[in-house]
Amino acid sequence: MTGGEGHDGWLVVGTVDLPSNTVPGRSATISFSINNEGVNPAMGSWSDSVYLSLDDTWDINDAFFGVATHSGTVDGGSSYSNSVTATL
Repeated sequence: MTGGEGHDGWLVVGTVDLPSNTVPGRSATISFSINNEGVNPAMGSWSDSVYLSLDDTWDINDAFFGVATHSGTVDGGSSYSNSVTATL
């Protein structure tokens, strides 16, 4: 996941929780938090896309895992949590 400036806030990835045991062909859930490191609120609706990567930099070869939507306001200095469940 990557962060970016949008909706007047500055949204960045906080924590990412991965399942400890995964099996190909079964569902897995990835939970994460997003922090608004800006002073202004982030308002509206947007999508958080989750990719599986062997490193900490997104590139075109990373596998898409799923997407979660968020609607509402995230005040500056606040965060929200979400998760994506998909088949590996």
